[in-house]
This record gives sequence, C-alpha cells and structure tokens, in this order.
Amino acid sequence: MTKLIIGNVDNEHQVADVSRYTRQEQSEIILCNQRMLWMARPGDVVVLPTAPEPEIVAYWAKLNGCATSDITLLAPRTDGPCAFLRQEELFAPGFVAECRAVIAALPEDRRPRELLAYFPDNYMAEFAREIGVEVADRFYGEGGATLLNQKTAFRKIAAGLGVPIPEGAISDNAADLRRAILRMVEAGKDFIIKLDRHSGGFGNLIVHGPRTSGRSQGSSSVQRYDTVEEGRALCERIVPRVTEAAVVEEYLPTETVLYSEYLIEGPGRFRHLNDGTMDMEPLWVGFEIPGSYALHHRTLFLDHSARIVAAVSQLGYRGYINIDGLVANGSCHVNEINGRCGGCTHIFEIARRQFGDRVLGAKHIKSYNHGICRERGQLVATLAAHGLLFEPGKESGVIPFNVDYDLENAFEYMTVANSPEEARRLSERTLAAFRAQMVA
Repeated sequence: MTKLIIGNVDNEHQVADVSRYTRQEQSEIILCNQRMLWMARPGDVVVLPTAPEPEIVAYWAKLNGCATSDITLLAPRTDGPCAFLRQEELFAPGFVAECRAVIAALPEDRRPRELLAYFPDNYMAEFAREIGVEVADRFYGEGGATLLNQKTAFRKIAAGLGVPIPEGAISDNAADLRRAILRMVEAGKDFIIKLDRHSGGFGNLIVHGPRTSGRSQGSSSVQRYDTVEEGRALCERIVPRVTEAAVVEEYLPTETVLYSEYLIEGPGRFRHLNDGTMDMEPLWVGFEIPGSYALHHRTLFLDHSARIVAAVSQLGYRGYINIDGLVANGSCHVNEINGRCGGCTHIFEIARRQFGDRVLGAKHIKSYNHGICRERGQLVATLAAHGLLFEPGKESGVIPFNVDYDLENAFEYMTVANSPEEARRLSERTLAAFRAQMVA
C-alpha cells in the first residue's frame, strides 16, 4: 500500500522556537528531514522542506531496484534551502494546492493510502486530509503523539511504571524551577535542564558543580558553579530565560549512551526493531548497532524499554517509538522517549531491505552525521571511486543518506559490515577520502 511520507523535523510541537537556529543547525535539520526519503518504497509520495540532491535520489533508486520516476517528491518553492515544514510552509495555499493536484493526477494504484510522518502530530493529519489522503487514526488526528515527545510527560510515565530515571523534578513555572535548581546546587551536583519542547540536545543546559565529572554529553551549552553562592546566582540568571515547562535532573557521569526502537501496531502489540549505542561529540553524531556494552545492561535497558512501550501502546499510539537511556555508576537509567521516527529508523529500514531479518544478528552498523563533501554532485561518485560505496548484493560498504551543498556541504552516512571493527574502519576510510578531496 503506497504511503504519503512527510519530513517535518522540529515542527511547532517538537521545538517551540526555531528563529535562532544557526546556519549549521538549519543544515542539520535539512539532512534530518531528507532521511525520510529512505523510508520510501517505489510508488510512495515524499514531502520534504528541501528536495534531496539528484545523486541521492538515483542512489535510492538503485538500492530499491527501481527508476527515479518511481517516487514522487514534493517540496515548497522557496528562494533557497528550507529547513522546516512548520505551519507557515505546510499550509501555504499554493503548496497545498500543488500537492493536492499532484496526488489527484497519480494513477489510482499510486495514490497514498497511509501516512508516515517523522513527527505524527495533528498538523500532519490535517495536511494529509487537505491534499486528499485520509487518516482514520483518531489518536493521530488529535495530536496524541505530542504527549510522548514532552520531557515532562516522560518522567510522569516512567515514574508511574517504576522505570529507573535520574533524580530530578518537573517544573511548570519559575518558582518550582528555582526550587529544583537550588536543590541540585545545595547538594553540589551536576545537573541538566531540559526544555519540554526541544530535540537533539539543542534545548538542554548542563551545569557542572564543584565535584563535576567534567563530561558534557547531550548539550553544547554548559555552565559551572564552584560554590553554593555561585550556584544561587547562576540560578537567578537561568530562571528568567526558561519560558516553558522543563525538567531538572541530576547529570550523571555517563559511561554509555543507549537507545532502542520499537514499532507499535496496536494495544499490547509491538515489535523490537533495533537497539545500540550513541556516539556523542558532545551532541549525538551517530550510532553503533547493536553496540558494544555489557549484556546485563542491555537486557535491563530493553526490559525497561518494553515496559514503557507496552504502556504507551494502550494509550492509542501507533508507529515508531524510540527510547533513550544511559549507563552510569554501574546502573542503567532511562532518560527520554520519543513517539516519532528517530535517527535510527531509516538506518534499520535500509539495512533490513538489503539483508533481510538477519541484519540484527549478522551485521554491524556505524553511522555518522558530520561528513563534509566540498565538490557538488560528487558524494556518491567519490565513495564509488574509493571502493567504499555499498552496492546491492555486497556484504559491506558505505550508504550515503543525504547531502547539503547549499549551507554546510554536510552529509550523513552509515557503514554496514560483518564486524564492529570493519564498520569502524570503513567509517575512518570514508572520512579520510573526503579529507583528501578537500586538500586536492
């Protein structure tokens, strides 16, 4: 059954304000959206804020055994690269009319019957209906998934289920935010403040205390206090800047950052898709799947994840869900859930299409989202010239997902191999190939 697939990363329900995003951050969001191309099968319709490069579409067609004409790509007409599909772009009358006309003109067997959005909120359901794609799921239509992307809602759900989470508190206003921060300061603890509607660590602030571990994974914004008096003064500077609900929790000395992904199909019906570890620099830059860490921690984390997913499935949510966790001080904690596609969703989908269900047990994957390709139109060709490009039928290689030549020349890729060591070597060779390109 054909799908309408939409890339709406950092929409209004996910991030309240994107007006201060830097050029680099906008580039990252463009690439995040373009990952949704890889969820498409021949015949699908894909709506993105900026269309993917022709070389990427051609490579997608090669791995899917079809022609580039077998996919319908739609994007708003803008003067330059557009990072977002928020309400202003999505519901622009001209864009809605164009999408509706394109879908109406498709052969009957290619008209979308299902909707897959990166973030399945009520705006996506409304847009789909506007352009001729019905959404019967009432939970979807009412924006139920937004509950599962709020940091505050996660702590409530996890606490109710008895899932281990870092010590902390939810704040709804300045008074309780101040109390939560001062409790951490008076205990001399490192802590992190997470805004309710932010993603990818962009809305997080890490505060190091006098006994700090010095680690800063999970945010590029870091401050410090060495005495209680300094901490109190810092609190008074922070509180007026936080204008939405937030979570304040102890920042643990993390040894390993974890994730798991599930697909929920109905009440009590869900499947574990994949899991692994995250590489942080200090924000997330890629995965290792399945990851290398202690088996008993993996077993605990997947047990905690499954308990959360089982509860969420009873609420009415359907679709992809990602659980984030960490190992610190020898213990396993869960620290976030995201009821949406994740940075791993397209990775596993591509790998499964190429290797079938054996991929989880037989293959090792390493992804990286900070590659640089300076020569326009040469990403795929450069990988091929160095013998790195994955081709159908091969056992290992590099799969490029996307590239942004207009803002940062950035690209994302994954390596797939028969061992973690081989996957890492392929990644090192990939980065070396493009470093050589820059100095040639």
